[in-house]
Amino acid sequence: MSIKNLLIRNSFITIFISIIFYNLMKKRFGDKNWFRLLSFIYFLIVFLSELIVWDYILFGGHFWIDAENIFLQSFYFIYIFIKLSLFLTFPVFLGFALYKIINYFIKKNYDFKNEKIIENVESSYPRKEFLKKSLLLTGGILEVSPAIGTLGFISTIIMGSNEIVTEKIAIQIPNLHSDLKGYKIIQISDIHIGPSISDKYLEYCLDIIRNLKADMVVITGDLIDISNYYIPRVGNFIYKLKSFFKNKIIFISGNHEYFDHGEYFFNRIDSEDILFLRNSHVEISRGKGRLNLIGLDYPWPHRMISPERIFKSKQFYKNATSKMNFENPSILLNHDPADFIWLKDEAVDLVLSGHTHGGHVKFTDERESILSPLSLIFKYYNGYYKEGKSQLYVNRGMGNTFPIRLKCPPEITLIELI
Repeated sequence: MSIKNLLIRNSFITIFISIIFYNLMKKRFGDKNWFRLLSFIYFLIVFLSELIVWDYILFGGHFWIDAENIFLQSFYFIYIFIKLSLFLTFPVFLGFALYKIINYFIKKNYDFKNEKIIENVESSYPRKEFLKKSLLLTGGILEVSPAIGTLGFISTIIMGSNEIVTEKIAIQIPNLHSDLKGYKIIQISDIHIGPSISDKYLEYCLDIIRNLKADMVVITGDLIDISNYYIPRVGNFIYKLKSFFKNKIIFISGNHEYFDHGEYFFNRIDSEDILFLRNSHVEISRGKGRLNLIGLDYPWPHRMISPERIFKSKQFYKNATSKMNFENPSILLNHDPADFIWLKDEAVDLVLSGHTHGGHVKFTDERESILSPLSLIFKYYNGYYKEGKSQLYVNRGMGNTFPIRLKCPPEITLIELI
């Protein structure tokens, strides 16, 4: 195939796919000024690059790679970027079709354990509604780079799967008083209230939490996503959540609380509905039973495990337990499960964490398998662990900030102490 025939074919494909994407997004964002502006910029770039292509095809004009003009050469790179973006769209579509086929057989043959309750979201929370909010993240990107936008769109479909899992687990706490046996704690984590999480989704999750009828709820970080703009929605969620419980909502920080002025966020959500455990502890009681609940702050800005981060976190732990009664059993809330590498040696019976979202993508239930990619990076990232005398549970998260979920659905955890 000659270079001219190749360019003609590619030109028609570019225009065809661009129009399809534009019409798809116009139905949702057609009345938005930012959408009009991005569409204008995108099609202006396409028009100018294709104009030069057709000048070369019809009249033998300069082709960018041969041109001495820097302005024309710049369009060569723009042309390649647009073409790669559009052509990468097709493998994404094919990949998603393959995912749906594999997922069909996985669901058909997958035997869920008795401790899991699969809640069908379809009737109460249609996938279409989830996508409406999720597309806010991908719509603008789609107009600039269709492949990236398409990938984001498909990702939201994966994240918006029609099942949310309530994990029920009984955990034995040594020396737990009989009055506290059967005490039920709901753990939610990584809610990421922001543009990709709709109010309807939150309402559905609230319904699940209310029906579990637990004694307490704890939030192990990343309540908000990346902007304090969503603080009013966070407040509304906390207010509704508190109505299900006699005690305050227990909350600790995650890394996302610090992305947009963490101190401002903490001050704004401070209310009678929420107890922020920041390197502190509270004593839980029922009858004659006593239990320490410890909360550690996120060691910002140390996002990766390092000697500096471990030193800072150990100082947090020392401050939190300085006046604690060590004769009581203890549960510790800490956002990042990687800290279990040293917390397991402290006087802690159970650590509750989140942060990893369970890895987002896995192809097997074997945590150490190469088919669970996050196992190559993190030692602790999903579910229950026991090392020595201490235990860890890592929640997969109720929301998302990176909208891909494959065989790793969002989670609400119900823990019964025994």
